[in-house]
Amino acid sequence: MKLPPIGTGVHLDIRILLVEDVPVIARIVERMLENSPHCKYHLEWRKNLADTLAILRDRDFDMILLDLNLPDSAELDTLARVLEVARGVPVVVLTATEDEHIGLKAVQAGAQDYLVKGQCSGPELDRSIVYSIERHRLQYALRQLAVLDELTGLYNRRGFNTLNPELLQQLRRGTADGYIACFDLDRFKQINDTHGHACGDVALVEFATHLRNAFRKQGLFARLGGDEFLVMGIETHPGAALESLAALEQTLATRNASGASPFKLESSAGLLLLASDERRTLDELLVAADAALYRNKEARRAGRSVEHPRAARRQEHVPIAPRFRQPWEELLHRLRTACEIFDPGLSGHQDRVALVAADIAVRLGLPPERVERVRIAASVHDIGKIGVPRRILHWRGHLGPKTLAAVRAHTEIGYRVLEGSEWPAIRCAAEVALCHHEHWDGGGYPRGLWGEAIPLEARIVSVADVYDAMRSQRSYKAAWSEERVIAEMTNARGTQFDPEIFDVFLASVVQVDGAVLGGVVIGSATAPATRPAKARPKNHPSGPAHTVS
Repeated sequence: MKLPPIGTGVHLDIRILLVEDVPVIARIVERMLENSPHCKYHLEWRKNLADTLAILRDRDFDMILLDLNLPDSAELDTLARVLEVARGVPVVVLTATEDEHIGLKAVQAGAQDYLVKGQCSGPELDRSIVYSIERHRLQYALRQLAVLDELTGLYNRRGFNTLNPELLQQLRRGTADGYIACFDLDRFKQINDTHGHACGDVALVEFATHLRNAFRKQGLFARLGGDEFLVMGIETHPGAALESLAALEQTLATRNASGASPFKLESSAGLLLLASDERRTLDELLVAADAALYRNKEARRAGRSVEHPRAARRQEHVPIAPRFRQPWEELLHRLRTACEIFDPGLSGHQDRVALVAADIAVRLGLPPERVERVRIAASVHDIGKIGVPRRILHWRGHLGPKTLAAVRAHTEIGYRVLEGSEWPAIRCAAEVALCHHEHWDGGGYPRGLWGEAIPLEARIVSVADVYDAMRSQRSYKAAWSEERVIAEMTNARGTQFDPEIFDVFLASVVQVDGAVLGGVVIGSATAPATRPAKARPKNHPSGPAHTVS
């Protein structure tokens, strides 16, 4: 912000909302700002929080001068409520509370400055306002650089991850349906190889423009990387998302038929419609939309009709779509497929375990890159079973010492298959393959690790693995009911399972504190929640822990 020179008669117009419940002080503030050498201030005055929030929803301001203690709100709650409605407007706190602790907290919460009434002059207030507006502008510019894709102007993955929780909350508070639509460009590599990367950039920018035009202001637009795009939003009317998708397809068809460009611009889409009572996690929703995209892409390649998007609204178990961002992901997927061909009983199991494990990781607050490692590791946790004889994997009778040892060897076989990689995700998968049958109290295998000596990712996968194994039908067992599974697993809390991880899992499955399933009160402690910090000595005298797998 460039200030006009003093003495020229030219002033910078600044619209200020003054929130102050004492009329005399409001008038004093107004007079303090009358003699600014650079700025002409236009003040609106409100006496309470309710009126403040109402005007902020209807009108734009350059600055908010905020008293924290109002008739209907007090201290930092006042600031939080104002910032919730007017996140893009800089706030200077102007209050009678001479408390450095509250001042620091206010700045940490998002205020640009904290001034005490009676301790600042007109020029000081003027300077604070000007500097705060400029500082806020620069902070906004830096945030935009961090969350926007430089090429297309859409949000990048970080921007999408920052903004999507607010959109999900809006969906759950309202009555309209929402949607997630995944896109990628067909034959984009061919455009780059044939016409050059500059032409490829043109294709990406052009598609981003068509995407915004088709979905208008309904959605949150993101380029997740490469040729992958995503739109998430709430429908303005029933069927709006389908109409926008059809409009995009028509626009691209018309564009390609004109012959004005040296390349065709085509895309595949996966549309997932969301009801207002949607309770799946974002990771699960993205996997479902991604799966729909790849089904449609394969249908286009095979000349089949594309799936009607409404069919993708609800899916009990969605397989992990083979979307490969790194060369090793495809190799890992093919290795897993070979394992599932060898043991059909694993088909779908590892995908479902990956979904549950990733959900637990998200609920534990792990960063996105670590959640992704958990998901990948869970998707290949039983890969070592390819080294166990088929007749033993499908053994229907009692397992003797030799057959039991052969089955348990799959952990070490999986580790040998995956160990030594230069890729962190595969190294993590190797540890999970080895340790997902270790028990919290040291009664598991193959190493007899105890407590936090077991890798966190393996402790997460252990819970998800047992849950899906017990809920699934196998050649040697029938599927257990949800009640029976929860009751049995609760008995193993603190012995087989890390109690903290199990409680997070349980909350996501049951979703009702104190619900009674099979005589077990969910949410009550059925086992000690102590957290051992190191591996138990190998000569520890206690026997094997209770096991449910």
